[in-house]
Amino acid sequence: LLEFFLLFFLCYLMLKRNLTDYILPVIIALMFIKPLTVALNMAFSGFYYCMIIPCIIILSYNEKLVASGKYWIFFEIVGACSFYFNMNYFQLVTFGVPLIFYFLINGFPKRTQNLLKTVALFFSAWFIGYAGMMVFKWVVYAIAIKPDIFSEMFNAIMFRFSTNDVK
Repeated sequence: LLEFFLLFFLCYLMLKRNLTDYILPVIIALMFIKPLTVALNMAFSGFYYCMIIPCIIILSYNEKLVASGKYWIFFEIVGACSFYFNMNYFQLVTFGVPLIFYFLINGFPKRTQNLLKTVALFFSAWFIGYAGMMVFKWVVYAIAIKPDIFSEMFNAIMFRFSTNDVK
């Protein structure tokens, strides 16, 4: 139910922003995710929320984000949320779909070099948030649950890189 409400709200905001030409393609694209599966599966619902909610924020607060010059922080938060809520499925979709909405609202740069700079900046920020959350979760896990996890991880890596035959 929440998934359909978010989709409806996204379409409403797209209508309000005069992006009516893109509503049907967005709905069709999201139907490939199988809404019933998303509603019944916690892993997929986390991914869905990390994809749709940033789009809603972009449509609602774009001017404030652009004026502050901190759009990269927004993508960093999206990356962190992406790993926090879902570390197994469709990670780049949580970057790509909000990025598409960013370009729909703000327009595509006329020069390819500027487009690549923008994508590289936002992807770097998204990846730093994603990797930062990964490291944070590992450290919390190591402190709270299994303090010797790093030595076990190091031993496993050394075993994988060893040239000795396994018998």
